[in-house]
Amino acid sequence: MDIFGRLSDYDVFAYLPQGFFVLAAFDYFFGTTFVIHASWDIPTGVFVLFLSYAAGHLVAGPASRILEAGVVHDILKPPSVHLLLAEPKASRLLRSLLPSYFTPLSRPTQARVQGALEKAGTGLYGDDAYWVAYTVAKRDDHAKPRLENFLNVYGFCRNLSFIAAVTAELLLVQAWVAPRLDTFGSAAHEVMAAVGFALISFQLFKRYLKFYRLFSIEVFVTFATVEAGAV
Repeated sequence: MDIFGRLSDYDVFAYLPQGFFVLAAFDYFFGTTFVIHASWDIPTGVFVLFLSYAAGHLVAGPASRILEAGVVHDILKPPSVHLLLAEPKASRLLRSLLPSYFTPLSRPTQARVQGALEKAGTGLYGDDAYWVAYTVAKRDDHAKPRLENFLNVYGFCRNLSFIAAVTAELLLVQAWVAPRLDTFGSAAHEVMAAVGFALISFQLFKRYLKFYRLFSIEVFVTFATVEAGAV
């Protein structure tokens, strides 16, 4: 049975690489040898691959709950809200950190989307409008591959951002409680490594927001185009 051939693109993007990073972090903090200093034969390599896939799934859950449901949907608000606003609505600090995320669609495009929503018999807004549009867009043959690509990349960035953030926190705790002098030489250097992982996490989070926004734009634009062509 070709098990690996059955993996979807999302499996490869959002689970396997992140699982390897989790195992590498596990090696560093707990002294195992799944990835770091590993010596694999074929059975061990297959086992580590399956373990990475499982670890990727375990990480995806909290990454989705904390970053997507918590930070994005509860605090920042999802792209579907900002795309249909007349003007950007966010604090100056947030707009400076995430300038493109809060940018609405152009007024002509917004008018097309709102017209399509009215044609579909709904005047919904934000996330409610998004789900109406998504139901139509996901069935479009031209949009489907682009939606899949955006989904793959934003899942990859979201999960990896979460892993980098957790790694930064663990390094800070370790630097405070029992610094790894054999690796970093001093607690200060370990703190610097933690800061580096935090910056990597933030940059990956920005990439996640970028592709999440592009995914939502594709949904709305495809929905407006399909509805405009419907009889």
